[in-house]
Amino acid sequence: MKKIKLDEIIIDGGTQTRAALNEDTISDYAEAMTEGAKFPTVVVFASGTAYLLADGFHRFMAARRCGWLDIDCNVKTGSKLDAIKYALGANNVHGLRRTNADKRRGVEIALKEFGKLSDQAIADMCGVGRNYVLDIRHEIPPQPVVKPQVEIQENQCLQDFHENQPVAKQQVEKRIGVDGKERSMPAPPRDPGPPPTPPAQEKDPNGKVIPAKLLSLWRRRQEIQDFCTQISRIRTTIEQGVEDKDKLFAEANPQSVKAALDQAYTAIKATMPYCLCPSCQGEGCRACAHRGLIGKFRFDTVIPEELK
Repeated sequence: MKKIKLDEIIIDGGTQTRAALNEDTISDYAEAMTEGAKFPTVVVFASGTAYLLADGFHRFMAARRCGWLDIDCNVKTGSKLDAIKYALGANNVHGLRRTNADKRRGVEIALKEFGKLSDQAIADMCGVGRNYVLDIRHEIPPQPVVKPQVEIQENQCLQDFHENQPVAKQQVEKRIGVDGKERSMPAPPRDPGPPPTPPAQEKDPNGKVIPAKLLSLWRRRQEIQDFCTQISRIRTTIEQGVEDKDKLFAEANPQSVKAALDQAYTAIKATMPYCLCPSCQGEGCRACAHRGLIGKFRFDTVIPEELK
């Protein structure tokens, strides 16, 4: 285990295999970290002088939100492809449960980076079924083959010579199986492709769809989290200053400061929209302060159990 500065860890190097990070999870982790909770170390791959984050993106973002400068890391030696392969299997059995979108993105990344592997090999790597990989492979258009310039010129000469008799030549695709052997694959059947999917609806933690008229307010939750993050950083800075005997904070009472900032944090966090109000279903009532959306504290203390 090694402490590494957050600024030295690369998080946008193509090793993030989820469809999107979960904002609620980051907020929960940040709050737990502020209260002193211990989390498993994140995993990074050392490629030369660079550290590529492979596992622990939610923990990393939570640490950054708390104002941390460094984080405990499990350092492994390997290339970017090694980091991607590790990341694809990192959340199969632990961490935040993967969504269907997460699984699909993982398979798409695996097909892009390890497309020569068989469907079963990629399925094992991503923790999904073979047929799932097969379906997605058929949906993704094949990558164009870049031919050497000399071959292109020769083909052009042949085409000019046989202008009225073009010859089509079919390429045979080969893949590497789980056993490491290369095999020729049969030509895939023509697939019209999946039907267009409607825009994804935004849902609250209870599975309720957020009405269109409330989406603008629902999407402002990050503003509340940003306020809470600032409070956490102020508290961390003052506590560190007192601990380091910084004369700037010589008259600060750590217990009083912590109590005041904790109270402010709790009061502001309580205003963050948590879910659609079960009492009015988004129309606005006294329970949700006529917002249509209700905070977690009100949801837990005001809403009757039979409505939850």
